[in-house]
Formats: sequence, structure tokens, C-alpha cells
Amino acid sequence: MKRFPTFTVIAIAAILVFILVQRLMGGGTSLSPEAFVAAYEPDQILLDVRTPGEFEDGHLAGAINMNVTSGDFRERAATLPIGEPVYVYCASGVRSSRAAAVLEELGHTEVYNVGGYGELARAGAATEE
Repeated sequence: MKRFPTFTVIAIAAILVFILVQRLMGGGTSLSPEAFVAAYEPDQILLDVRTPGEFEDGHLAGAINMNVTSGDFRERAATLPIGEPVYVYCASGVRSSRAAAVLEELGHTEVYNVGGYGELARAGAATEE
């Protein structure tokens, strides 16, 4: 039986722990792609928190791109109106969880982490390219 080097095992474990912590510590209410498709109205706030390149490759119709990994995310997010529902997505749900936590810190009380772009598109969410 072939053994993995210790470094590889530690690296994989660290990545898994990071993902788990992001999911558990993130903000917002998780909403399945199907529930999002049923609940979302086009006049509501929909944030795509992926990079501009990912956004350009395809995004949900009506989405606003605010890259959560950019240095000005908090400043840009602070411009969103408080008191309205905010739906947040990324590629897999990890970055959107982080963005949802920031939105909650800024005073948003109705924040929904709706997961990843691919899953949302497969569930029937309207897309633009």
C-alpha cells in the first residue's frame, strides 16, 4: 500500500478544517438553490461575490458583482440599503458565507446565502453571460 507523505495529509486536513469553519462561522441563512428560485423577486438585491472574471464568465440575471476578496468589499457593501433582503452567492458557498457575515456585521438582518452559481443555474435560476 502506498503511503501519503505527512505534509500532504496535514495540508488536506487543514483545507477541510478551513472549509468547515467557514461554513459554520459564516453568516446568513442558508437557502437551497430551489428555495432561492422560488423566493427571489427581480427587484431584490442579489450579490455575486466572486471575482470580476468569474462574473464575466456567467452570472445570475440581475446580480451585482462585489468581490468579497477585494479590499473595498466592506465599503461597497455598506452602500446597500438596510432592511431589504439580500441574496448572496459565489461558486460554492464559502465566499458567500463570508460575505453574508460581513453584511450582518453592517446591520443587514435578512441575508440569505444561496450557495454556488452552478447549482443555482441547474436549479433554474436565470443566467446571463
